[in-house]
Parts: sequence; structure tokens; C-alpha cells
Amino acid sequence: MDDMEEKTPATVLYDELDKTMWITKHSRYNASDRLRRKHSISIYTISILSIYALVLTLLEKYGFQVSNCNIYEFSSVLLALFILVLSLTEASKNYMVSSERLFVCGNNIRDLLDELKKFNNGSETDVAGIEALSSRYSHVLKACGENHETIDYDLLRAQRPKDFNDLNWFAGLYFKMKYMFNIYGLYFVLIVIPPVLFWKFK
Repeated sequence: MDDMEEKTPATVLYDELDKTMWITKHSRYNASDRLRRKHSISIYTISILSIYALVLTLLEKYGFQVSNCNIYEFSSVLLALFILVLSLTEASKNYMVSSERLFVCGNNIRDLLDELKKFNNGSETDVAGIEALSSRYSHVLKACGENHETIDYDLLRAQRPKDFNDLNWFAGLYFKMKYMFNIYGLYFVLIVIPPVLFWKFK
């Protein structure tokens, strides 16, 4: 408590802005990486499903015998639906555009953090400079046009548990798994379902 009472207004402002920008910077980087990976796995999944459709056509053409004569038609419709949904999702989400914006935003905040280090001596004359940086920080956030999600912040907590005293190892593992499932979960299911259904009902 004594340390808190001895802090000058400049020191308090410095600590608050430093922590806020540090958290936002890393959360933006995590969000950028998540969206970049989603873009890649989305393209990969569309390619795999297209290969499934091609193989299905070849199997039907060359007389591969199946017990259920409707399996080819059903599988073709299912694959076409998956490919259409993924293509529309990729086109509407613009994962790479959002990823780039968040990455640039993270870089801009990093530059502000570097400038903030000039005002770490706690002098009263630093207050105006810190407030000016805070205003520029707000402008950077508004100019970004994108925002990170809670899952990106939670991953940061898992990555830097020593900086978040309220986080235990189990919660950190859960946040990491949740982050990975957010990226790959849907696409894994879409890749696995078609061959499983075909094999089950062939």
C-alpha cells in the first residue's frame, strides 16, 4: 500500500497505459495469427473437399460397387454444400484483410510503447506527454477498423501466466485448446465427415 501511495500521477498514468497497450498489442497479434491460420485452413479444406468430389465422380464413373445406390448423389450434394458454405464464408469474412489490419495495429501500438518509455521517470512534466500518447493510442484503435476477441486475450493469459497471477496451469491449457479449436475445429469436422459417411453407408 505504501508503494501505491508514493506513486506520482505520472507514474500511475504510465503504468496504466503501459499495461493496457501491452495487453492490446499482444492480443492483436494473437487475433492476426488466428485469422491468418483460419484463412489457410479454409483454403486447404476447400481443396480437400474438391478432391473428395473428384474421387467420388471417378468412383461412380468406373463402377465402384456400393450397397446404397443413392450414396453417390447424397455425397455429391453434401460436398457441394460444404464447398459452397466455405467459399461464401471465406469471401464474406476476409480473414486475410482483417489479419493484416490487426497486425498493423499491433505494430502501431508497439511503436507507441517504445515512445512511452521516454516517460518512465515519474516526473510531473511527463503527464502531458503520457496523455498525448493515450490520445494517439485511442486514434490507432479507431483507425484499425478491427478488434480482437476475448479468445485472443485469453491466449495471451495462457502464454504469459506470470503476468496474470489469477491464471493456473489448467486454465492456461483450456485457453490454448479453445484457441486451437476455434481455428481448426469446424474444418476438421468438414474434412472428416464425408469419408466417414461414405464408408458407413456405401
